[in-house]
Amino acid sequence: MESTNLTLNEPVTVLESVDPWLEDGHLTVEEAYTRYMKMYDITPDTHIPWIVRLIENPASPLPLSGAVTLYHHDIIHCLLGRGLTNADEAFVIGFTMGSVPSLKKIEVAWFRFASRYLYPGKFRLTKMEVNIFLEAVRLAKATNGLHSLEDFNPHQYLKMSLPEVRQMLGIPVQHLTYTMFPDK
Repeated sequence: MESTNLTLNEPVTVLESVDPWLEDGHLTVEEAYTRYMKMYDITPDTHIPWIVRLIENPASPLPLSGAVTLYHHDIIHCLLGRGLTNADEAFVIGFTMGSVPSLKKIEVAWFRFASRYLYPGKFRLTKMEVNIFLEAVRLAKATNGLHSLEDFNPHQYLKMSLPEVRQMLGIPVQHLTYTMFPDK
């Protein structure tokens, strides 16, 4: 990866490979997770607001379909090749929810409303990010052979390669936008 400062009318190389999915193909899930945590400087003590935990945490009394632990969620980021912008978060949550066969329309509507109007500060989604969430739900629902990302146990896949796990779970990388770039 080339590191440059952005200036007007100056081209920037973000990724050397034509196919970014090949860039992380040599990594195990565990290695990808470690890289992700380091790349984005994520720590276990990250504060998650109560409203987000209420909706997105499986231990909550009111979790939506697709609610997974933070660790599980971060593994899904790696499997989907997504970074840490709000658009990436919207996509990961939408794709995870959409992978759950029992997802109800009311759950999608509730997340759409809560993330747009109730989530605080940096957790709040814009109208565009909510649309990304909705598109991710639709993509997951339309993907034949996609396993429920809510139900898979990330611990059993840690030593396997990312491409192998993506294939086992039915994640269609050819239909996804890769936004998480490897640290070279």
